[in-house]
Amino acid sequence: LEKETEIENLKHCTKDTELLEEKEHVSPEITDGKSRERLKGELLQTVSKLAEKEAILDRQTEELSAVRKELTALQDGSGVPELKNEILSLKKETKDLSEELNTVRKESSQKLKEKDETITFLMGELARLKQEQSVVTKQLGVACHPPNNSFWK
Repeated sequence: LEKETEIENLKHCTKDTELLEEKEHVSPEITDGKSRERLKGELLQTVSKLAEKEAILDRQTEELSAVRKELTALQDGSGVPELKNEILSLKKETKDLSEELNTVRKESSQKLKEKDETITFLMGELARLKQEQSVVTKQLGVACHPPNNSFWK
């Protein structure tokens, strides 16, 4: 209501200025000694402000209408089932995502366990092979190079 009153006041100002503009000779008391060009400039500013205010009023009217529709739907109960359905849908989606997350966690845990077992097995095999290599190297070293007793003399 406040904006509508302001718009009405701006419309009256615009009409008064337009009336002044239409007259050939305007008395100095009415124009406060302002030139015709200055009055035209003020008129344009007033028209611009009026257009802005009307646009704001239109937007606020649309928002108010939407809120009234939502309120009516909630009061009638027609909006409540829609909200309940949306809540149920979101709960189901959350449950599905939780189950999927648990499945992924279990799979990841199983893969990690398998990798640990593989690493343990490979480390054991590596240790066994190194030990065999050491034994073979000692056997080959003794067979190929008899001990040189002159070195210790």
